[in-house]
Amino acid sequence: MKKLLINLLFILNYIFFTTFTSQAFASQKDPEDFLGKSVIDLEAVWGKPIFKEKYKNNILRYKYFKIHVFSAKGKLILSKNRLLNEGDVPKGGRVSRCITDFDVLNTGLVIAQYQKGNICYKPPKYPSREKRRLQTIDPVYRYDGPEGISVQGLIAQYRFQDEDFDSLEKIFRKLTNNKKLNNDGRSQLSNLMTSLYGMFIGHKNWSLSLRRLKKWQEKYPKSQIPFIAESVYWRAYAWNARGSGYARTVTKSGRILFKERLQKAKSVLDESDRRKANHQLWYESYIYTAQALGWKLKDLLDLYQIAKKTHPDYYYYNFQVIRFLTPQWGGSYELINAFITFEAANMDKKDAAIQYTRMYWSLNGQMPIEFNIFRDSYADWKKMKAGFIDLMKKYPMSYWNLNNFEYFSCRAGDKEQYQKLRPKLKGRIHPSAWPANYSIDVCDHKMLVRM
Repeated sequence: MKKLLINLLFILNYIFFTTFTSQAFASQKDPEDFLGKSVIDLEAVWGKPIFKEKYKNNILRYKYFKIHVFSAKGKLILSKNRLLNEGDVPKGGRVSRCITDFDVLNTGLVIAQYQKGNICYKPPKYPSREKRRLQTIDPVYRYDGPEGISVQGLIAQYRFQDEDFDSLEKIFRKLTNNKKLNNDGRSQLSNLMTSLYGMFIGHKNWSLSLRRLKKWQEKYPKSQIPFIAESVYWRAYAWNARGSGYARTVTKSGRILFKERLQKAKSVLDESDRRKANHQLWYESYIYTAQALGWKLKDLLDLYQIAKKTHPDYYYYNFQVIRFLTPQWGGSYELINAFITFEAANMDKKDAAIQYTRMYWSLNGQMPIEFNIFRDSYADWKKMKAGFIDLMKKYPMSYWNLNNFEYFSCRAGDKEQYQKLRPKLKGRIHPSAWPANYSIDVCDHKMLVRM
């Protein structure tokens, strides 16, 4: 009898719940009409909360709500777990039915309140995606190393996906005109288009990305940035067709599409050039496109000279030249050494040693793991060492530069320099600076332990 009553209550509860939810949204024409509007009782309408983490010291870190979205006819069309960061819960408090709003369409978040007795407390505002991303980065590295130059790139990705083109334009204008550098001496501007390239080729949602680019261009027809971004899109689309393997791995169709899409990238840049705007990123994208199209070395170097003359402080062009002078692209280490030596000799003396180091550092980063810069190329450790010393004097707050100084000291077998630098790391080991075959523990064993 008791079991029968329990089953009956369960059935009545189910009938009440489904009837209530159907009536609650019967007047809505489409599910999106009610997304973002207020609801009175989240637990009754949307289902009971699911706790993924227990209370610790009266603090609830995360809470999941099981979201049930019903159509006008009462059909279940969405059932998902939604994460709610609720911050600190007052001592003795509990999460209750103090629900104020539900905004899944715009933010995917439930805005709730806390209850202690009969009083409801509003939680802190849920942080934006950018702030949540920043929270995952050690504050020491937010303006240093790969993380430091990737932050604005990630924000640019978010703004593009949200079609917030006003913010995108502000980001590019700010970083174009801002002469302030990160702690390691690099500009965040260099990574903006690289970040969009990674998004295009990573998401592979080609039609949607192109539609967004066209919207951006329609809103800012006089800006060069959305057209540069489209050229980056076509270049990513081209490499997606070709693949990143050797020429023998590329299919005939892949080669055809690769060339067609690169020509589109070049056409977009040529058209934007007629607007008489000369942006650092325009030349950067053109050099990448021209190299992929197979331009002759003389023509590439002529393009580099124009870019360098237009933007003499934008030294990322040097890294691009080093890339197409590598043996993989038909160059040689002799050509690379001649280029680096010439460029360093024609720079301001206070930056010559630093740029010599940066250029060979760039070469090392572009080569496979088995590459030994002091064995396989013409890199001079004494010159690189002098550049690193100047670099640390100019940017003393950079652990990224310090880690790489230590890494190259290990590669060069300079035990004295390695032992001198090692205590300065203070536990700030940056994994990205240490490849697997020369990790920090390998170098410590090689340079600190007596064999």
